[in-house]
Amino acid sequence: MKLEIGGGKEIAITEHSVWCVFQIPNAGSDPLHMTDDEARIIRRELGLQICGNAYNPRWGFSAGDILDGLNKKTLRGSLGIRAFFMCAFQSLLFSNTDAYIRLEDVKYTEDLENIGNRNWCKAVVDHFRKAARLYRKDFPEKGIMAPISGCGIFLMMLYVDNLQHGLNTNPFSLPRCAFLDTSTIDSIANMDRRQDVSSETVEFGKLMLRSLPDICYGVPPVAPLAASSRPVPVAPSRGAGTSDAPGGHAAANAEPPPMYRYPSFSSSFGQSIVDVVGRSRKSDALSILKAFDDSTR
Repeated sequence: MKLEIGGGKEIAITEHSVWCVFQIPNAGSDPLHMTDDEARIIRRELGLQICGNAYNPRWGFSAGDILDGLNKKTLRGSLGIRAFFMCAFQSLLFSNTDAYIRLEDVKYTEDLENIGNRNWCKAVVDHFRKAARLYRKDFPEKGIMAPISGCGIFLMMLYVDNLQHGLNTNPFSLPRCAFLDTSTIDSIANMDRRQDVSSETVEFGKLMLRSLPDICYGVPPVAPLAASSRPVPVAPSRGAGTSDAPGGHAAANAEPPPMYRYPSFSSSFGQSIVDVVGRSRKSDALSILKAFDDSTR
């Protein structure tokens, strides 16, 4: 799969590129199989548990309903953990055009104990493929207003990270999301904005793409290894004319910056999860989060 950005420029969307951006699990099985009818029944049950009497089966329930329950600490135990992941999937990895929990979110969170043993990089790419097919189907009728779902923040980071912008973003340090904050993305976007179009139109595509050997996405994909032995992408020797800036020159044999260790999921959210599930389920909750963390290292 590839991202076509005009002018003959293309960026590959692969499991490896998803892993570079987020370092989520890139080995294991697909999410648990479940029919839509089964997921629909479970979603209705979850809606009643999360929203109580306010639940409307016609509309379902949303990420906002989950956040409200988490803030009020009315979602506890395994329900609280599952609700948290449904919200994270719906709003980040598999974001939709609205905030309602879908059947996919129910399916993805059915087996919490093995959530860290799923190949979530593959799931993100598979979701993009499905979204692209639906977009092509809707485009003849809706044009540029045709909706497209998927992990938008991934596409944004992948795009700007592949541009020759001249900024020092530590192109071989992972995960890339730790080095592409809002300010950096905005700066690159401003440099990429075309000035040869009318002021009423906002178009991008001014910058050229980097050479693959100059970025982590160009590292040849290898078979996923055990969590403790995953290699860090190594920067190849760089010769003249291969810098981040167009026409610039980088020092030969430049070494990549040290790998950035992104804060673990359990260290970042562990206490919040414990508050949600209660002390009686503390060990269960932390074991699930630890399993998810271990698979991302």
